[in-house]
Amino acid sequence: MKKDYYIFTSGELKQQNYNLVLIGTDGTKKVIPIESISNLFVYSVLHLNTTLFEYLGQIDINIHFFDYYSNYKGSFISKNAQHSGNTHVKQAQCYLDDNKRLYLAKEFVRGAMFGIHKNMQDYNIVSQYDEYIKKLDSCSNVSEVMGVEGTFRKKYYDAFDYMFNRYKFEKRTKQPPKNEINALISFGNSMMYSYCLNAIKQTYLNSTISFLHEAGDRRHSLCLDISEIFKVNIVDKVILKVINKNIIKDEHFNKEDTFCYLNDKGRKIFVREMEDKLNSTFFHRKINKNTSYKNLIKLECYKLCKHILDDEVYVALKLDS
Repeated sequence: MKKDYYIFTSGELKQQNYNLVLIGTDGTKKVIPIESISNLFVYSVLHLNTTLFEYLGQIDINIHFFDYYSNYKGSFISKNAQHSGNTHVKQAQCYLDDNKRLYLAKEFVRGAMFGIHKNMQDYNIVSQYDEYIKKLDSCSNVSEVMGVEGTFRKKYYDAFDYMFNRYKFEKRTKQPPKNEINALISFGNSMMYSYCLNAIKQTYLNSTISFLHEAGDRRHSLCLDISEIFKVNIVDKVILKVINKNIIKDEHFNKEDTFCYLNDKGRKIFVREMEDKLNSTFFHRKINKNTSYKNLIKLECYKLCKHILDDEVYVALKLDS
């Protein structure tokens, strides 16, 4: 089974004898066997050339780039990504049809709100989920949907100081994150964005045409839609675990003035915990078999694709675990 591979070492990445070779700035070399890799995640400064990109395209390996502070910067997607003009046209029609777009926007938020409700319930915190679902149902446009989602998420964030046994959250801050919990949220969310992009590219969906978030230039906005569901169900659960079980500690963060971010050791620990969560399996009642949390992201994309093609009405994932 192919796996994701994470690069934290700066230097040069090149092709050599049908493998990838990472040459560190100190001259050390590490061979990366290509037969075991599905995606590369780069959290360092790497020198690459067009020959390497051509090779990665031929062997169907995607590569995702993040800056020094772990902000997502961009991706190189293999030429073997799926394409369908018919699906793209129908996806655009769903975006342009106010009612169809509103339905999908509500579903993405419904899935996210259920995940938030379950996370709060795990810590015996009242979420007022049913009340907010009624508000969501009564929304007449996407702007109102975003407003309900934002208000409900604020309640969730307000409860964070009761859910975490270390560190103060205070409020959501990004670009830059100003404390430890915000640093973990930003790092985890950027990872989830790239996971969603990988999953979308395995379907006929167009990653730039979204429904909850506005479609815009230079971003894969559909990733933002789908990641709403998985940020609370996967990323937040991992963050709660690494903090409350003291897996990530003070020594795993760097601070610059009011800027807080994970250092290399902290990032490696968080990546390990995310991989453990994504690769863990559970019994999925609808498909009647065990599946991994990572596969759930792809299944959600397939469900959306079927909805767009009028094969099956999309209902957002609601995870009980």
